[in-house]
Amino acid sequence: MRPEVNIESISRKRILGSVLGAILAALIGVLLWKTPLGEAWVNASYDYSFRFGTRTVTNRVAFIMMDNEAYDHYHQTRGDVWDRGLHAQLLNKLADDGCALVVMDCFFSNSRDQAQDEALANAMRRQHRIVLMAGQSQLTYLHRHGLTHRDIKPQNVIFVKGRPKLADFGLIGEIRPPNQQRTLVGTPGYMPPPPEFPGTPQADIYALGVVLYVLSTGRNPAFLPEISTTLAENMEAPEFFAVNTIILRACQPDPAQRYASALEMHRDLQEARKALEGGLAQP
Repeated sequence: MRPEVNIESISRKRILGSVLGAILAALIGVLLWKTPLGEAWVNASYDYSFRFGTRTVTNRVAFIMMDNEAYDHYHQTRGDVWDRGLHAQLLNKLADDGCALVVMDCFFSNSRDQAQDEALANAMRRQHRIVLMAGQSQLTYLHRHGLTHRDIKPQNVIFVKGRPKLADFGLIGEIRPPNQQRTLVGTPGYMPPPPEFPGTPQADIYALGVVLYVLSTGRNPAFLPEISTTLAENMEAPEFFAVNTIILRACQPDPAQRYASALEMHRDLQEARKALEGGLAQP
């Protein structure tokens, strides 16, 4: 005679074992979280993702956080604007240490203190390669604060979390009156045609239009505004020509016929993106 198997008893034991295991795991997690014992595991967890690939662990990336401890240490008020002099000091220190690239995951809105703003702008020039986050287009931000980039080109556009950002602020300069003499700087092909001088907001808009042309067509700036027949035949006409219209306006030889501001161009690009996303969403 076969022994009877109590299914209900086995099920209860399994459930009880699972509950006890979950409680034990939670207690261990709280222990590691609340005590110094877990700090080493937290730090190591960031490196483990690199252990199983061809890339080696790097210690050349530093994260500088504006957390609660930083607010208290630097006597900053939560919810208020940080002292921009502190950002300037940080950038100068990074420049002295030979930092190759700085990405600032914050944006600077309205001007608060002219001396601090100037110190921050000078520190950005020293750092050269810095990426700014902004609620509006970076170019709009620069122009609103009396600055021009002066070297917009594909090599100075990098992607952060899938979003394009301007980099290399080494040639950033103040906006000067049209009749004031200025240094001729920039990259051939991305500078407006003579007799127009580079280093103005309108020249930045022209350069951004050329960048869009190069990225959307794959052609050399010298061919602007031409597009190849094959390219035109294989592109979705409504989507491409919406962007091409923006390119043509931004790259008008006459500055008066270009966009009046980077903000105006930014708005048209936003509308074109919405139209493109809407077209892609259709079955």
